[in-house]
Amino acid sequence: MGAQRLCKYYKENVGSSPYFEVDRDTGEIRTTEAITSGLDYVIKVYALDSKATVQQKTGPVDINIRRGQRPPQFYSSSYVASVEESNQADQTVTENRFQAFDVDVEEGKVKTLRTLDYESDQRTFDLTVRAEDTLSGFSSDVKLTVHLLDRNEFTPLFSKSTFTVTVDEDIPIGTSVIEVSASDKDGSTVLSYTVTDPTFSITTTGNGQKGVIKTNGTLDYDRKFPHYYEFKVIASDNGATPRTAEARVIVTTNNVNDQAPQFDDNKVATLMGNAEPGTTVIIVRAVDEDGDAVTYSFDGGMTVKDVFEIDQSTGRISLRAGQSPPTDRDQIFLNVTAKDDGSCCSNPVRILSSTALITINIEDEENQKPKFENCNYSPSVKEEQDPGVEVVKVTATDRNRGQNGKLEYSITSIKELGDNQEKNYFRINSTTGQIYTREKLDRETQFSKNLFITVKVQDKGSNPLDDYCTFPVNIQDINDNDPSFDLGSNADIQYSLIDNPNSLFRINADTGDIEVSGSLLATDTSVILKARATDQGNPPRSGDVTDHHLLDDRFQRPAPSVEPHQSDLHCKGVRGR
Repeated sequence: MGAQRLCKYYKENVGSSPYFEVDRDTGEIRTTEAITSGLDYVIKVYALDSKATVQQKTGPVDINIRRGQRPPQFYSSSYVASVEESNQADQTVTENRFQAFDVDVEEGKVKTLRTLDYESDQRTFDLTVRAEDTLSGFSSDVKLTVHLLDRNEFTPLFSKSTFTVTVDEDIPIGTSVIEVSASDKDGSTVLSYTVTDPTFSITTTGNGQKGVIKTNGTLDYDRKFPHYYEFKVIASDNGATPRTAEARVIVTTNNVNDQAPQFDDNKVATLMGNAEPGTTVIIVRAVDEDGDAVTYSFDGGMTVKDVFEIDQSTGRISLRAGQSPPTDRDQIFLNVTAKDDGSCCSNPVRILSSTALITINIEDEENQKPKFENCNYSPSVKEEQDPGVEVVKVTATDRNRGQNGKLEYSITSIKELGDNQEKNYFRINSTTGQIYTREKLDRETQFSKNLFITVKVQDKGSNPLDDYCTFPVNIQDINDNDPSFDLGSNADIQYSLIDNPNSLFRINADTGDIEVSGSLLATDTSVILKARATDQGNPPRSGDVTDHHLLDDRFQRPAPSVEPHQSDLHCKGVRGR
């Protein structure tokens, strides 16, 4: 009761009969004056929470008041209900035209009177339910609409257990192949379809009555054996727990001549320069996956056909009778066409072909040694230049053809004069023979101002032959150091050789240039000279240096003379006159 006292009840004046009042505490409705019998009165009442800090008010409720007797009143002017098929109960109704429903006379519960079937009964029942006052005899009717719901009772059923069709293998992707159909006795069911092979897809049509299977990929007769595709098509209903059915689909493919002959990788041959007429050069092969017979022919000028011939059945290429390999070239290219006959398939016959380039390398029977015809190289390069400066290009010749005549250059040795340690100052283009600097060169910090390079040339034959060339490279000085001065006779320098085996060399007393003075053919590969530089001071001062000269018997000639300032004999100074 305490909780009830929180609510206060009020009459809504607008739209309410003036003959009534509402007790605010109890909610009792009382008349304020006499009312007429047989008339209906309406008052609107709302409730208010008296303790709430923020007003909380209900919406108005219409209360119908009638003086005297009135028929029973339903809470709603009409009712809608639904029931699944196959439900059964003990039910009656006031007006039971369908003999399907009954109503409980005490509680008003409407129940099915018999088993209902969605597939054979009507889907909607319009009933009238009557409430009767047994004392007064007054009664009221209300409309009740009952919707019959379908229960997922049945599994879909295909029209066939196996669907078969035959198509050409080259039909485009997306082509309709076959139509399947299925049914479901559940009247409200909508079917959908799927297939188990990704090469195909299926589209549902006609509310699920049919499914159209289409190609989802390329079909291939030649790589599919047996030559058909077998998969399942599945029909599913749309029940809460779907029921499914399966059928088998077989799509057989017709072979179509859609594959051109394909050559294998055997496209390069070697022919010796002294080969006799009739010699087999190469046998080319092409395979047709359609199973067609393949024939071969040349696709080229008469010059090729005059020298070579090809067996159209086997692909054997050989020298024609009376013909020898050409002498004016070391490589020949032949275009060979392989053509099928379309015998794999029914009309219309389609002929396909492909072409391959066959390379024939002509090689001499006897491999001749490559040779540096001129090894008199004496290049110069300035110091302090960035790497990549071209120094010299060496050239060798080879009279052979084919691989035996193809040359490759390499550097086998780089040494400074008087130093046996190998250097890495230069690199060479193995194809062209061009030599470049690999790093900056510094004339002042090197052991010697002369470098000797040995270059090797080698052919690419199966038993390669080679030749060598050794030559000097002069490092040219640039003016990258400040001069210092000595005055008077102290700056006059005289040069002499104090150790000169067999007097093979001579020195210019004024410049310090060392030159060859005789033949070096009978000399050891290394000659050690000792030179002295003496100034003209009083007393005179002198300095000695040992100079190593490397000789190579592959020169077959005297070693080159040493240019000015190429030896280690020099004095750091300039006369100040």
